[in-house]
Amino acid sequence: MTISTNGDPTNRIPNLPLCVDLDGTLLRTDTLFESLLTALRNHPLLLLRLPGWLMQGRAYMKRRIAECSSNLDCSLLPENEAVVAYTRQEKAKGRRTVLVTGTDQGLAEQVAARFACFDEVHGSNGTTNLKGQNKQAALVKLFGEGGFDYIGNDASDMPVWRSAATASVAGVSARFIQSLQSQGLNPIVLGSIRAPRGRSIIRAMRPHQWVKNALIFVPMLAGHAYGNIQLWLTLGLAFMSLSLTASSTYIFNDLIDLDSDRRHKTKRARPFSSGDLGLSEGLLLAPALLAAGLALALTVGTQFLLLVLAYAATSASYSVYLKKMVLLDAFVLAGLYSLRIWIGGAAVAIPVSPWLIAFSVFLFLSLGMAKRLSELFNLRLSDGDRNDRRGYLVDDIPQLAIFGTSSGYLAVLVLALYLTSEKGPELYSRPVFLWFLCLVLLYWVSRIWLSTHRGHMNEDPIIFVLKDKWSYLLGGLAIIAIILAGPL
Repeated sequence: MTISTNGDPTNRIPNLPLCVDLDGTLLRTDTLFESLLTALRNHPLLLLRLPGWLMQGRAYMKRRIAECSSNLDCSLLPENEAVVAYTRQEKAKGRRTVLVTGTDQGLAEQVAARFACFDEVHGSNGTTNLKGQNKQAALVKLFGEGGFDYIGNDASDMPVWRSAATASVAGVSARFIQSLQSQGLNPIVLGSIRAPRGRSIIRAMRPHQWVKNALIFVPMLAGHAYGNIQLWLTLGLAFMSLSLTASSTYIFNDLIDLDSDRRHKTKRARPFSSGDLGLSEGLLLAPALLAAGLALALTVGTQFLLLVLAYAATSASYSVYLKKMVLLDAFVLAGLYSLRIWIGGAAVAIPVSPWLIAFSVFLFLSLGMAKRLSELFNLRLSDGDRNDRRGYLVDDIPQLAIFGTSSGYLAVLVLALYLTSEKGPELYSRPVFLWFLCLVLLYWVSRIWLSTHRGHMNEDPIIFVLKDKWSYLLGGLAIIAIILAGPL
């Protein structure tokens, strides 16, 4: 849809060159940060060299970053469909089209080659940063004052718009348009007006995944200390601390996994992959959430803080390296789930039983294997044979199913052995009812694996469980069994 505030863009003077900005205009992302993240994945120590490059000028820094990110896949960068369609339309009419951007020349040419709708490309050259006043001066030198139309999206484009015959914007908010109008510009708006970022920020934080952090309440509930209000308040703080920390790791993971997410049929819609949120916002949001999470952790206690730090470090290591290691990735995921239980015990000084840790490791290893198996099922449907991000093969499906199902049943066995131990009956007046809990869990694990085998898991056991009515029913039956067992 095209929304015009000062006329139809198709009525522009056809003989004027159409000049189009790149970052945030033609693309829904910033190529500087795209290339920077690519370069850092290739050479992490590059981060130490950035200040020195910046001291020699932004254009020089862009050139060096572009040189270190030669494997950036421009075909995956999210585009602004309205701008691309309009530029192609004008090109087809015989109009001269120009890509003019602060992006380094070499990278700008790669992007232009993808769309094949530009007659020429002008970008930063290693000494001059083609942005703001520099861009305005370059275009006036080429086409004269008022001798071109310009599409941009940023406040730095203001000098260019003032020298253009027609000012157009794309990918901007209603507030930004009002700001331009207050300064005497009445721009044409290509495409839809950008929605407020709040909803996209919340999506990037993945609050639905916070349900995992409810595991920190398990030690208190297992120890039958749920009548202590202070423990609930402490664990409430602990829950928010761990959730904010987890959200920071989710954002970090999304920034690391941009290319693979953009190739994925559903993950491509994530805020950073799709361009709904800028990468610069992610680079600010991730440390801000981590700082907030650790600040809350400090109010809970030093031991809790150290365990949360361990969780964050392990999650970051998983995102960068460990998830690429066959089998170890699933064990790390299971360990992170079990770590949440240990963290909950540390928060309220309740010792965590070895039985509980063993039970959780087997159960969550089973769910981790279900996640990997579901990914391979989807890979097989797309005629692939290898998950390069994980190192698994489609041929591994039968073996992973054995690993996962066995691990789930071992969790049930651990629970049964606990009930026959000396520790099991001492916390309940009627422990015989807990055996019904074993049957419920056995049925649930079997259902999870049957659903996975049938391709219903959709790569995320948490989302599956949250949407599965049978899981809620079985959870209710489990609670009834515990109540009938008569907790002391």
